[in-house]
Amino acid sequence: MLPASVALAGGIAPTTTVTTSGSAKDTVNRGYVGLKWTLGQGPTPAVVVGFRRATVKSNGDTRGGDISFSFNLVGGPRPDKLRVKYFDGQENVQGEVGAGYDFNKGVFAGLSVQGPYSNIGVDYLFTQDARWEPYFS
Repeated sequence: MLPASVALAGGIAPTTTVTTSGSAKDTVNRGYVGLKWTLGQGPTPAVVVGFRRATVKSNGDTRGGDISFSFNLVGGPRPDKLRVKYFDGQENVQGEVGAGYDFNKGVFAGLSVQGPYSNIGVDYLFTQDARWEPYFS
């Protein structure tokens, strides 16, 4: 059985833990590091560091949670977003719903799709005039 898709563009931190209970499902815990580009914010990506916990059934059904912190590198490292997500789907593709705090723009909610080594989504910023912020990693 393959573990749930976890990494963003970049690298996977070697912190995988798989817990098996003798049943038809595994629990996969994995830390990750990646890069995220937000449309309209130039060519320099933000760095994302996170942790993902997934339950993967023998039929491929996958669900779990993800928490991540991103920071920008332009003008020196500074906090970008703190995000929490719930995901559900198959091993190689999951739909995600999440929310968090943008340190420059306030509270947001988002939808995304996670695939192998990639993620595409959009955040809705509650306190901004330009409320929609698409991104990919």
